[in-house]
Amino acid sequence: MHKMSYSCEFCKKVYTTISSLNYHKKSAKFCLELQKQSNNENIEIKQHNCEYCDKSFTQKTPLLNHLIICNVKSYKDKIDNKIEELKEEYERKINDLKINNENLLFEFKVENKLKDEKYSSELKLKDEQIKLKEEKYMSELKLKDEQLKLKDEQLKLKDEIILKLEKKLDENESRLIKNNEKLTNELINRPQQVVNNSNTNNYTLQFNKLKDQMLPFTELNIKDCIKKINGNTLIYYNDNDVNLNFIGYFVKAVKVLTFCTDSSRGALIIKDEDGNHSKVVASEFVLKCLEKSRKECIEILDKARQFLEDEEKDGNISISEYAKCNNMLTSIKAHILQGTPNDLTKSISNTLIKNVDKIMKNLLQSVTFQNVHNITELKNLFLQYLL
Repeated sequence: MHKMSYSCEFCKKVYTTISSLNYHKKSAKFCLELQKQSNNENIEIKQHNCEYCDKSFTQKTPLLNHLIICNVKSYKDKIDNKIEELKEEYERKINDLKINNENLLFEFKVENKLKDEKYSSELKLKDEQIKLKEEKYMSELKLKDEQLKLKDEQLKLKDEIILKLEKKLDENESRLIKNNEKLTNELINRPQQVVNNSNTNNYTLQFNKLKDQMLPFTELNIKDCIKKINGNTLIYYNDNDVNLNFIGYFVKAVKVLTFCTDSSRGALIIKDEDGNHSKVVASEFVLKCLEKSRKECIEILDKARQFLEDEEKDGNISISEYAKCNNMLTSIKAHILQGTPNDLTKSISNTLIKNVDKIMKNLLQSVTFQNVHNITELKNLFLQYLL
């Protein structure tokens, strides 16, 4: 049996069935091009383009088959999948950050709340402590005020007692001077008698007793005299005038080392280790005493300063009085270390002359000697005897 054949009138290809021929005419590109060239306007060419690449197909089935293997589509799908993954990862990170921020915010609020509570508690505790300290300070201040009042009363009582004693001592001294003057006048008014050897020996013995009362002017004796000064006593006398107190105690300590020959010129007599007497001016005498006993004087001042600090801590002396006394101690120390004539040595010299001259006159009043008409004459006689 002879098979039927169908030939394409455009490209001359032969097909066994009419359906194959028609499919060829609609899908074969080269045939469609020939159909266009033949100006067959009735032929409609339908294109199926790939949306990923520049390829086109006349039938949908080839297009679908192409999409399975299209490299551009495969690459674009990978890109889209990657973008989707990145988007999901970004959203996940954003969500994690959001949760983390919420947690941090919560922790921050909790921590701040705890800090506020702790701060409030500490502030309350500090307020209570400050209140307790204020109460304690006010109580101590009140107690110190009471102690100061008591000390003031005690000091006032002591001052009254001292004034009474000083008054009594002045009265006794005045009475003694009057008695000595009376006795002297009686001796002067006695009938004159010829002085014999026994009388001369008598006043010599009395002068020797006076002479022996003066200690040798040596470094050892100077230091021993100064060591008798109590540093604590420099504070509470003469309205806390440390300078005046130091001068008084210093003079009291060294007056046993000299006699006064001429108070108007500040002339003194001293005795050396061999018992020989010599004249010296008061200023030189004071400078030598300070020079030989500088260490002892500084120790006395340091002891007085320590006592002053203890009294201030115990509330027994006011801050203003403490400052005044401390400044005086510093000034005295500076003058002692200076080693040259200054206001302190001048004040000590003047006080020493007055005291030594008065003491010498009182001592001479106890001497009984004929043909002597007054203390001055007796004093001159005694000085002639020494020198």
